Amino acid sequence: MKNIKIAKREITIEKFQFEYTYRGLIIGSPNQVINDKIISDYQNSLKKGNRKSIFHFTNNDYVSKDTLKPVIYSAFLESEPINDIENQYDGSWLVVSWFGDEQIEKSISEIITKGLAGLKYDKLAENFTF
Repeated sequence: MKNIKIAKREITIEKFQFEYTYRGLIIGSPNQVINDKIISDYQNSLKKGNRKSIFHFTNNDYVSKDTLKPVIYSAFLESEPINDIENQYDGSWLVVSWFGDEQIEKSISEIITKGLAGLKYDKLAENFTF
């Protein structure tokens, strides 16, 4: 797909997806219990492969006390290996999800770069071999 830079690392966006945070909420109003379930269910849905999956939480995830931002974004990221002194890995990868507003007029690269500002890829990603 496309490459972006996070800190000084060149990262390839392998896949990008998004969905509405409260897409399945039929009754009730958002609250902490519902939010925790949404995060847990969404993160579990991303664990179908071998990639580590995390939420990149920030202080701006909520639009009000109990209501998360309307969209969950996810980026499947891949890069060169991390601290591979013995040259034994083929690369590193990480699936990162975060909450945000609808971004109709922004490119995927802009959405990801802004959404993942401050992400510590080198500390969170895992090395892999084929």
